Amino acid sequence: MSYEDADDKLIRRITSAMWDRMNINTNQTNGRMIIAGADPDDHINPELKISEKELKALTERDKLRGVVLTDVYVPRLREAGFEADVGTAADGERFLHVKMVPPRADEVKFPSLEKLEKKNRADIDEDPDIARPYYE
Repeated sequence: MSYEDADDKLIRRITSAMWDRMNINTNQTNGRMIIAGADPDDHINPELKISEKELKALTERDKLRGVVLTDVYVPRLREAGFEADVGTAADGERFLHVKMVPPRADEVKFPSLEKLEKKNRADIDEDPDIARPYYE
């Protein structure tokens, strides 16, 4: 598989996982009153940070050039309706930061795509309809 194909596949995977999480959070929050802390809407929109190491593993790369992040991932994820940018962790490792605005509650923030997908699978296994859009 070429890098372009791997990038396309990963972008679709990220997009799908983020929209599933938004639908799950919406359906779980619907009818629930949040007494303290973040506003109810803040519990809906997910946030994801994917480390450079994880991106390399998911696309089977030995090296990941910065231009791939800034010229491929960021624009494509923005086209899909997300806020996306590239950050640098304290240890110097770059990461791809993807979010729906506003993602203020801690339970909607995920440190990796694997953890986001794992949480989505657990919630969908518990209730198969939970990821359906709320308006269906």
